[in-house]
Amino acid sequence: MFSVVILQQWVKSAGGTVADENFYAASVRELLVVTDETAYEIKVSELSERWSPVFVDYYTSVLEPAVLASYECTTASLGIVAKPYVGITNNVSESFNRVLKDFQNWKVFILRIAVANCWYLLLLLFLTNAGTSSPG
Repeated sequence: MFSVVILQQWVKSAGGTVADENFYAASVRELLVVTDETAYEIKVSELSERWSPVFVDYYTSVLEPAVLASYECTTASLGIVAKPYVGITNNVSESFNRVLKDFQNWKVFILRIAVANCWYLLLLLFLTNAGTSSPG
C-alpha cells in the first residue's frame, strides 16, 4: 500500500511547492491504475520525461517498489478487486482500514504480508503524528 504522505514529505524536504506535490502525486496515481507490466513501463517512460532528475532517482530507489506492490496489475493477481486509486491515500487510518478489509476478502491469506503491511502503516501513523500534541 502506498501513501501519498510519504511523497508529500519528500517533496517538501526537497524544496518543492504544493504544485509539485500535486504533480508528483498525480503521476503516481496514473501509475497505480495501470493494468499490465508493458503498460506500466510505457507510462513510467512517458511520465519520467516530465520529472526532475532528483525525483527520478527518488522514484526508482524508494517509491517504485511500493508502486509495483500496489498497482492494479499486482493487486488483481492477488485477488484484490481494484478500484480507481485504491492504492493511494493521504489518510493513514484509511490505509490501515483498507488493508484490513482487503485481508478479509483474500482467498489465500499470507500472514507475513499482513503483518508487514500492518507494521508499515502503524509506523507511518507514528511518524506522521510525531511532533503533534495528540494522535489523530
